Amino acid sequence: MRILLFSDSRRAFEKTNEIIQSKFELMWYKYDDLQKGQYPLADVVIIHFDKDRIQDATMPIIRIKGKLGTHVSILVIMNGTPQEIYSVLKVGAYDYITNIDDMQEYKQKLEDIVLWNRYQRYIDF
Repeated sequence: MRILLFSDSRRAFEKTNEIIQSKFELMWYKYDDLQKGQYPLADVVIIHFDKDRIQDATMPIIRIKGKLGTHVSILVIMNGTPQEIYSVLKVGAYDYITNIDDMQEYKQKLEDIVLWNRYQRYIDF
């Protein structure tokens, strides 16, 4: 399984990598790569929206769905308003987390999204 992380934060990459522990292939791309559309295919996508990127959070999700397909599972990391969170879920993010400092919660979210991706693949056959 290939997991693609879009984040400008080295800390987000390190925490994600620590949780995954080589169980899956983790690819780290910067937010600018997302904007340019320069990224590989993946099964699961994690997008970290910092406070500067939160205003236009829906457009990257639409681009990813357009490039990788509507069944790609997307987890969003963002500490936004309820309206901003609702907007990203409405356009196709599977789930969100506001804070990755709680490693147990973040690990659970990652496990859930991987299971969801496997389920999606199973029902498509």
